[in-house]
Amino acid sequence: MKVFVDVETTGLNAQSEFVIAVAIKGIDGPLDWVENIQMPEGAVNGAFHINGLSGQGVDRQWAFGQIAHILSDAEEVWAHNAPFDEGFIRAEFARMGIEVSIPKFRCSGLALRDRMGVTGTRADGSLRIPGLKACVERFMPFEDTSSHHRCEWDASVGASLVELVINEANDIGLW
Repeated sequence: MKVFVDVETTGLNAQSEFVIAVAIKGIDGPLDWVENIQMPEGAVNGAFHINGLSGQGVDRQWAFGQIAHILSDAEEVWAHNAPFDEGFIRAEFARMGIEVSIPKFRCSGLALRDRMGVTGTRADGSLRIPGLKACVERFMPFEDTSSHHRCEWDASVGASLVELVINEANDIGLW
């Protein structure tokens, strides 16, 4: 099964910040897994102004055990900003001592980059990618974007965008 993953975090650094919500949506199958995850004691959600999450939720060890199981069974794992989401997921696995083999994440942002006309690089040299909200506005114009940065919505529309990319690639014989 192909899946789309989105995480919400307490900040931007996977080594010092934490995942506090995860959504995994099936791209080609009926999977819909969403959990808010309890923040570690003493952690602060520095991204509250973006994600609005309190850090209350299910036990971290249980949640990441479930995530490891789902992702290890996946044929492909997609995320819109794959280096960010994959970096946080792998950092959480490492902190918890969870050893699991999961596929390298594929980046829907890069897959949609040319279609959006985005060019150039970031200050760190990585390729600039269009934001998820901008992609939704371009390719799914009737979708309400008011839930942007809520992982359940991000995973749902992200999975739909990946379906579009896969179907288009199949139509022209790329895959």
